[in-house]
Amino acid sequence: MSKEQERRQRRLAAECRHLNVSEPTNNDLTHLIVNDDHKIIFNFIPKVSCTTWKKIWGTLHKRNNTGKSSLQYYNREEQNDRLENYRKVLFVREPMSRLLSAYMSKFRGGVLYEHGPLQRIWERSFGRDIVKRYRGVEVIEDGKWLNITLTEFIQYITDLGSGIRLTALNDHWMPQYKVSRPCHIKYDFIGHFENLEVEGPFVLRWLGVDHIVQFPEYKSPNAITHFVDYYKLISLDLMRKLTEYYREDYKLFGYSPDDVMSRVLRGVFAEDNAPIQ
Repeated sequence: MSKEQERRQRRLAAECRHLNVSEPTNNDLTHLIVNDDHKIIFNFIPKVSCTTWKKIWGTLHKRNNTGKSSLQYYNREEQNDRLENYRKVLFVREPMSRLLSAYMSKFRGGVLYEHGPLQRIWERSFGRDIVKRYRGVEVIEDGKWLNITLTEFIQYITDLGSGIRLTALNDHWMPQYKVSRPCHIKYDFIGHFENLEVEGPFVLRWLGVDHIVQFPEYKSPNAITHFVDYYKLISLDLMRKLTEYYREDYKLFGYSPDDVMSRVLRGVFAEDNAPIQ
C-alpha cells in the first residue's frame, strides 16, 4: 500500500506543476470534515462512498464531542494549523463512473429506487433547464417525471463547463480536483473508490480509529453494474467531450479515459456477439 501511495503522490505532484489553479476560498473547504480528537481531516466527495464516510466520521464526532464538523467553521489561523498538522485523507473515483452514479441516483432514483423527493429537487434545480435547452419545452408543473436522459445530462454538464461556482448540488458532478483542491492541500492518503473494499478498512487502521468505527461490508455499486448499458448509448463525440471535461481528474488521480472507452467498446462487442437465446 505504501508504494502505491508513493506512486499516486508522485503523479499528483507532477501534474499539479502544470495546473494553474487559484487558492482555495472558505467555500472550497465545506467538504473537509475535521476530527480534533484524532487529528484527522477527511475530504468527502459526493458519489465516492460519501454517505458511508459521513456516517463514520459522524460516529467519531459524536463519541468525542469535540471541535467543529467542517474546516470552514474555524478561523484562518485554526484552519492553517489543522491543515499543517492533521493527517488528511481523500478518496477519488473514476470520473465517468462517478457521473453515472450521480445520474442514476438523482435523475432515475424516483423512478427506479423510490427516492422521489430527491429526484424532484434535481428536476426542479436542473431538469427544467435541461428540458428547455435540449427539447425546447418550458416545463409546467404537472407531477410527471421529466425522464432526463444521460445524453441530455452530459450535454448540460459539458455545455456549462467547470467554471461555475461550487454548490451542494453540482458538487455531485464537478471535477473532483475542484472539490478536493489536491494541489493546495497536501493529502497524506489518496484512496481509490475502485479499491474501497481494501483501502477503506486500511485507512481506518492507519488512522488508529478502527477500534471505534469499522468500514461496512462492501457492495458493488449500481453504476459499475450498468456502466456499459448506459454509456453504449452515448455518441463518441459526446464521450470525448465528457473525458475532456474531466481531463484534470484523469491526469491528477491516475485514471485513463482510454481504458474507459475500451471498456464500453468491449461491452458492446460482447453483446453483439452473444449467442441468440
